[in-house]
Formats: sequence, C-alpha cells, structure tokens
Amino acid sequence: MARVNRIHFVCRNNLNVTELQNGEFESGFWKVSYDVANSVKEIYLHNSRSDISYRQGEILGFRLFEHDGSQRYIFRLRPLAEPRKWFGGGAQEKSYDPGP
Repeated sequence: MARVNRIHFVCRNNLNVTELQNGEFESGFWKVSYDVANSVKEIYLHNSRSDISYRQGEILGFRLFEHDGSQRYIFRLRPLAEPRKWFGGGAQEKSYDPGP
C-alpha cells in the first residue's frame, strides 16, 4: 500500500469523539489496517464528503478496540487549526491522502 499521511473520515457531529483533559481528543472506532494506523500522521473529520473538515488533529497514538465483533482503532489527537477539503472521490466514508 502507498504511504498514507492523512485520513479523512465522515464523522457526523463528533460521533465517538472524546474530549481529554489536556485539550487533546480521541476519535474512533475506525476500521483501518495496522500498517495505516501506524503510519498516518493526521486525521480530518467531516460531516459529509462535500463539507470542509470541522475537526482535525495530529496523531499522538492509537489503540486497538473491538467494536461489533471487529477490530477497530481509536486515535489520540492534538488539535490542528487548519481545516481541509475532502480528499478523493467515490462513495466511501474514509479517504486516504498521501499528502506532501
């Protein structure tokens, strides 16, 4: 698989986002491979693919979580200020962005 620098997720209205005491936040339960979870640097959350991201963060770490019988990842993030447009097309709820 090509290198992934950013992931864009459709995540309506902060669904499964947890605020942490130090200004960081967690976002999950994302179904991605371990290789992607281990290499991605930033995550962008969108209400829809046509909306600019409303929340974004630099990945500080991740943990495995079982959700509805499948393995998913929860990411711990430090907020980033600059939103981004959705990367890619199609009908998916996530998009891998190789970035610069």
